[in-house]
Amino acid sequence: MGVNKRLLEGILLACRERALGDVVMIGRLGFAVRPGSVSRIFARYKRPLNKEVLSKITSSKFAEDLLRELGATRVDSIDVSDYQGASIIQDMSEPIEVEHAGKFDTLLDGGTIEHIFDVPQAMENYLNLLRVGGRLICMTAANNFCGHGFYQFSPEFWYSLFEANHCTNIRVFLVPTRTDAPWFEVMSPKDLKGRVEVINAEPTFVIAMAEKTADTPSKLIKPHQSDYENSEWSGTRIAKPVRAPMPQLARATRAIVTAVMKPFGRKAVLAFGLSDHPHVTAFDPAAD
Repeated sequence: MGVNKRLLEGILLACRERALGDVVMIGRLGFAVRPGSVSRIFARYKRPLNKEVLSKITSSKFAEDLLRELGATRVDSIDVSDYQGASIIQDMSEPIEVEHAGKFDTLLDGGTIEHIFDVPQAMENYLNLLRVGGRLICMTAANNFCGHGFYQFSPEFWYSLFEANHCTNIRVFLVPTRTDAPWFEVMSPKDLKGRVEVINAEPTFVIAMAEKTADTPSKLIKPHQSDYENSEWSGTRIAKPVRAPMPQLARATRAIVTAVMKPFGRKAVLAFGLSDHPHVTAFDPAAD
């Protein structure tokens, strides 16, 4: 778990609105992005770094110096043990201690939630750690990570969770792991009135962001999947999934292109399953 290039871009995107404030990391996040890449990413977001600052944030094993450079006034970390020096020892499958509730402006998860068995309890903890107006930023496994953790997460999970718990400013992105692959912003299945089902050819992260409101409860509301709300047992029909046009052709094309491009490495394979889906939109997080 750590801040990689994808999560770094997500944090920079969130920082456009306001500084990070008091931050809690789920797990003490590592930071091992190369200086050249860090410099290029910051420059794209119009936040050039001088050599001294660049050296400071990239020479550290962990992400605290990076986060302070991005406006963090305090940085804590929560983990089940102290093996990486976390400042708060807490099993996120159990309710958090009352003393930590409502203490943070930003919560960062860079790849922990998929390793926690009791996801609902963990998500309740995440929201309870935040102040009203606090932001949750989570990067986790979406597709082609089978065996990496307990779970992989769909965009539906994040939209349904945040909407049911009265969060606001919800944004969900699918981002292939390879360098310089495009981001895709995902439409809410509830607004779509159908499912966003994606089959693609490479490991893909989901990056989810939301803000806690005064109406967000301390006890997690567990949602139904959006297209099952007010469905058969309420006398209405379950919406059929909305699929990419001509999915058989898209999948056949993907298989052919993947086979042809395999000798040139994974970077050469297009983001099939994302770019051919009508309800995800290519997105440049560095664009104004």
